[in-house]
Amino acid sequence: MPCGALTADLPFEEILRRLETQRPVAIAAFASMLVRLAEAKPDELLTTEPFVLNATSEPPYREPLALASVS
Repeated sequence: MPCGALTADLPFEEILRRLETQRPVAIAAFASMLVRLAEAKPDELLTTEPFVLNATSEPPYREPLALASVS
């Protein structure tokens, strides 16, 4: 994992805290996470202003095995 990398399974508040601490100049994230980060800006939950944002594709949805239908 690259230096300063965060995983999407962290609690959102922890992601915000780490981004505030790291103050990255570039963020690559799932498009849905970039939306959440943008929504945190007006509330000043995120004050960092990276120079580059890169939207990556979302992982495919996989139905949990416990809920999968068996034929």
